[in-house]
Amino acid sequence: GLIQVRDILSSVEGISFVEFDNRDVVRHKLVQRIVEAYKCHADETGLARPLATIGRGHSVADDIVALRRVLPGEPDAVVVGLPLDMRGTEGSQAALTRAWIDAAERELGLPIRVRDERLTSHLAEERLGPMKRGRSGGPPTPTQRREYRERVDREAASIILQDDLDARHAAGTTAEGHR
Repeated sequence: GLIQVRDILSSVEGISFVEFDNRDVVRHKLVQRIVEAYKCHADETGLARPLATIGRGHSVADDIVALRRVLPGEPDAVVVGLPLDMRGTEGSQAALTRAWIDAAERELGLPIRVRDERLTSHLAEERLGPMKRGRSGGPPTPTQRREYRERVDREAASIILQDDLDARHAAGTTAEGHR
């Protein structure tokens, strides 16, 4: 229910969302237990959920700092979408992504797995529906366009992650990579 509320209201100007985990909520024990219950449900069902959109920094080190801010707990790996062309071959953008991955793995100290990201933005847009119109039915504002693109990016990232989780499950591997 709350994810749907976020999806519906995130394009409304003046409304923003902050995501907390059990480390952030310290005021009331009941709220801590609710947050933990949602986390456990996501962990038990194995469903990927979008966390945040991370903009590229000026360096791999900047990217890693931003990534560490949103990583939940202690992950065993990071999954990155690989931009293949429609034939499934790697072009110049895929080569840049692989170079970033090599540098980021050394900096992060975690393995980075790649998944084909073709058509994930298209699928994400289908899931989210069209971008909301601006005031009085006019064109969307620059803020609305930016927020919609961020939602699409988060949803596409969750699709990529879910593809990886499903592939690992089908291969019979655990979160630690053991059979």
